[in-house]
Amino acid sequence: MILEAIQAYGFKLLMVVGAVFLAYLALQKYYEAETMQNLSVMRTEIESAYRGVSYSSLTNDIVIKGQFAPRGMIKNSSLVSSYGAVTVSGISDTKYSITLASLPQKACQDMASYSTDSWSAINVNGSNVLDSSTGTVGVDAAIGACQSAENVIQYVSR
Repeated sequence: MILEAIQAYGFKLLMVVGAVFLAYLALQKYYEAETMQNLSVMRTEIESAYRGVSYSSLTNDIVIKGQFAPRGMIKNSSLVSSYGAVTVSGISDTKYSITLASLPQKACQDMASYSTDSWSAINVNGSNVLDSSTGTVGVDAAIGACQSAENVIQYVSR
């Protein structure tokens, strides 16, 4: 009788742990999707506002003041994603970058191949993973580049 009760409680505990784990995985996918959607909105807003104008002076401050970022990305006058800091920088007259910091390994792997046709380079921890001949990021390249507990992805505009 006691053994059956212990088994029943053990099974219930296992079910609870499983449910918590599934909720955690779902939350991680939500964070990824939210970050990718926010990145897409911000890219579109920047490119729409800067059509025919030099990107060289583009900064986080301009993105915030110009309301180019979704409201959920602005916290205490800083740009943030679900994972950490976001930095927008004008690289030249014709290019800018959006950098996402503190990405966990799995999110980094998934986000390294996000919207590859929108970017001229996708740098993960300092290495370009975007194959210029195919315009894609291979699974092996994303996995190989995203080896840190906290990764950085820089998307460079076309």
